[in-house]
Amino acid sequence: MCTARPRLTSTKEWRVTYKTTAALAERLTEYLVREHSYDVPEVLVTPVIGGHQKYLEWLQDETQRE
Repeated sequence: MCTARPRLTSTKEWRVTYKTTAALAERLTEYLVREHSYDVPEVLVTPVIGGHQKYLEWLQDETQRE
């Protein structure tokens, strides 16, 4: 249900997960909010406190600015 408008509506929604670094999270959030069709899209940033070290290194390498 979408309650962001004065009346209740029912619509299909998608959950999308983007993986990036903390350094790029604000930039990604700004882009998603600007491009989304909702007035107030749900955008959450979840910190990673651990994980498979090789994957975390790969993610860091892949999100480096050139």
